[in-house]
Amino acid sequence: MTSNHAPSVADGAVEGVHPTDKHSLREVDRVERFLPFVRERKPPWHTSLHGWVQALTAPVVVPVRFALMTMLVLLYYLVCVSLGPRVRSDSNGAREVLALPPWRFRALRRAGKASSWLLLRVMGFWRIRHDYLPGYDASHRRYTTVVCNHISLCDIVFFMADNMCAFVSKHGMLQVPLVGRIAASMGCIFVNRSQKGVGHATQWITEWQTRLWRSRLEHIEPAVPPLAMFPEGTTTNGQFLLRFRTGAFVSGLPVQPVVLAYPNAYFSLAYETIRGWRFLLGLLSQHRNHLRVIYFPLYVPSAEERDDPALYAENVRRLMLSVLEREYGVRPSDSTYADKLAYHDIVRASWRKKRPTRRDTKHT
Repeated sequence: MTSNHAPSVADGAVEGVHPTDKHSLREVDRVERFLPFVRERKPPWHTSLHGWVQALTAPVVVPVRFALMTMLVLLYYLVCVSLGPRVRSDSNGAREVLALPPWRFRALRRAGKASSWLLLRVMGFWRIRHDYLPGYDASHRRYTTVVCNHISLCDIVFFMADNMCAFVSKHGMLQVPLVGRIAASMGCIFVNRSQKGVGHATQWITEWQTRLWRSRLEHIEPAVPPLAMFPEGTTTNGQFLLRFRTGAFVSGLPVQPVVLAYPNAYFSLAYETIRGWRFLLGLLSQHRNHLRVIYFPLYVPSAEERDDPALYAENVRRLMLSVLEREYGVRPSDSTYADKLAYHDIVRASWRKKRPTRRDTKHT
């Protein structure tokens, strides 16, 4: 695949594309709405000494790291089974966590932060760069919702290690072995994207944010974990910032903007269009992974923004984009999750050496 910076072609060029043809697939990679999901090209491993060292040590490093990661996840899973809420097919972690005794809630958070911190080290994040913009106040972090760009699966591990945040997750996550129980014990809010129940999720998010902010005003320890939300709604390659969804902004309460960047030279940690096993192999074989976190001051909405969640979301997006554009050349994009699914259909068809389905190859 080619770089995202190639000139775009008309969306109509996707019509009739045969992804088994290399030239045709490159044309798909240039389609404007697909650019945020095109895999960034890195130098081949055999072109550098560092690449050869990684390749030669991978047979030892990868199994050892994978074994340690599995052990940490299993240990925290056992903690969640022992102290966490009961999980059913219709569970909503947010609801179940509220019913936990305070001591069990605190124990889950402490164990989760420790496990996630160790997990980051095992994955090669030996040193994480934290940058704080003028006006940042750490005293708000326990009471406000973090809104952040979404690039990698590692985003979630970082926010667990940083402040043991809860997340908004796909309802199907409940069915994933180990991970489903852990997500429910963290207090995650589960959303079924195939149903028109998003309003219910927004209601939970608003209630969660209100509980947290009320705890701050009353100077008491919150009974719920802080929320970390990715308003783009999906992962990108880190070179674009998608339009924000409004779920995190409906309450009209202040939010804490944060941006993440993974400036790795050899393997991109973006989880946009890559098979899971290849992502895991690249993550674990890379001796040292880099992460930069930029914290903004607390964003307090104006009266106009409180009345208009879409305006609130867009203004926060522009603020985050101003820093990302200056530091990493990130560009705005109006692409959607539906565009990502369409692009995945085409790319996966090329993996299977079959023609893509026509349902999503036209512009939506």
